[in-house]
Amino acid sequence: GNEPHGGREKVKENVRAYKALYEAAKAFDPKVFVVGTSVEPNRHYFEEGYHRYLDAYDFHIYESYRDVRRTIREYRSLMKEFGAEKPILSTELGLNSQGQTRHVVACELVKKIVALFAEGGVSASWFTIMYPDPDGKARGQAGDSHCVFDCKYNQYNPRLDAIAYYNMVNGICVKKFVSEREYPGGLQAYLFRDESGRSLLVLWKDGPREDVLVPLAGVDE
Repeated sequence: GNEPHGGREKVKENVRAYKALYEAAKAFDPKVFVVGTSVEPNRHYFEEGYHRYLDAYDFHIYESYRDVRRTIREYRSLMKEFGAEKPILSTELGLNSQGQTRHVVACELVKKIVALFAEGGVSASWFTIMYPDPDGKARGQAGDSHCVFDCKYNQYNPRLDAIAYYNMVNGICVKKFVSEREYPGGLQAYLFRDESGRSLLVLWKDGPREDVLVPLAGVDE
């Protein structure tokens, strides 16, 4: 299930279900790619062997971009301990966005997507695209605040975070993470590049705004 909760006995029950589902899917078609349930890096699940019944790990997170990286590192530690190295992805990167400006949401979207790939994640999906609102009554509710589109009367008008999402998808696209660097003053830089040499450089600075000069090799202007 989605974000399952419960103690050790519930974990055991869940893993029995994952085993049945995984084996049925693979019996139907061995090429079916099974994404595991969305749990935090939980030792109990590894001890019960849930990693044997998935092809990739999944987690959902609404904390800061630094917590995205922390979560992947904790997963990686458990993978190593249990000999269970597999890809990791997030089908719900998001922000508890009620009361936040769209600018804050858009900035966090950029940071979290970059952080996931910088830490070795293979796929990311932002939460959420839209909740239909045919009667125009959702404005100001938690669900509406998560939507990157303004869905009032099902018009689906893109908000600033929708534009940011579009640009991140097209900017990274087939590019792979190359390297990162933090400069004096807290400026962070993340470099992505594709096989043809086309690059994407993402930069941000937490805290107060500051003008910075970014020297690029071979660029005169």
